[in-house]
Amino acid sequence: MFSFDGVPGVVFGEGFFEPGLPPWHGIWWLMSPGGSPLPWAGTLTTTRIGRKTVLASPDLTVLGWVNFPLYTFSADKPGKAVCSAIAACARAWPPMITGGSPGTIGVPASGVGGVTIPGNLDQVTWKGHPLYLFAFETLRLLPNGKIAPQGSGNGITAFGGTFRLVVNP
Repeated sequence: MFSFDGVPGVVFGEGFFEPGLPPWHGIWWLMSPGGSPLPWAGTLTTTRIGRKTVLASPDLTVLGWVNFPLYTFSADKPGKAVCSAIAACARAWPPMITGGSPGTIGVPASGVGGVTIPGNLDQVTWKGHPLYLFAFETLRLLPNGKIAPQGSGNGITAFGGTFRLVVNP
C-alpha cells in the first residue's frame, strides 16, 4: 500500500496518472475500507492526437494536468465492459470510472453514460461504448515544457479485441 504526503486538507494522489513511470503504470485512487476505489466524477474533454481531435480525460501527473486520450474496445458488448472484467486487461487499460456524472468541456453531455463493472463501480461510456485509458501511454515533451500524450494505444489488439481512440467526439 502506498500513500501520498501532502498539505493538510489537500488531497494529492487521487486520480494521479503515471503512464510513463515504471513499475506503476496506472491511476492512483483513494480506497474505501472495503478495498474499492473511490473515484471522483471526473470530466470528459478533447485533446489533439496528430491532426485528430479525440475524446480525453484530464488527469494529474507529476508535471501537472494532462488531457489523456480515451479508447473504446471492440470486444465490449452493449451494457458490458469486457476488458474491465479481465484483471490483466483492466491493468493495462484502466477503465474511466466515476463517482457521479462526469462533467464535460467541449463535448455534448448527451453522449455520456455509464455501465456497472466488477467491484460495483461505474465506468463512463461514450455513446454506449465503455471508455478506457492506456496505462502505457507514451508522452512527449513539448517546446513549451508541457507534456502531450501520443495516442500510443490506438490500434492495439489484445484480449480478444482492438482498442481505438474516440475520434471527433
